Amino acid sequence: MNEDGVRPARFLASGDRSRLPPAGAPVAELAFCLPDLPDVRDFAAVQAVQGGMARERLADFLVAVNEVATNAVTHGHPTAKAVMRIWSTGRTLVVEVHDEGRW
Repeated sequence: MNEDGVRPARFLASGDRSRLPPAGAPVAELAFCLPDLPDVRDFAAVQAVQGGMARERLADFLVAVNEVATNAVTHGHPTAKAVMRIWSTGRTLVVEVHDEGRW
């Protein structure tokens, strides 16, 4: 959601299941809290490289992952851990971060 309260078109609609991992696809998962952010970046880097991401794209990818993960543990539920899930669909690496926060 942007500052105007409008959901950008590129975001999936609530309930859109097209980005769920394919049946039987390996999904890497990590639960984390604020002190774990270095581990989150390491975890994401390993998954990205194993998934075939070019090394020259890795730095930008990790900046994005760090921003989302930081927001999840900073603005999510104060005592619950956030969860990151990563899987590949074809040539697409999907990263999903969930927290227990409420808007």
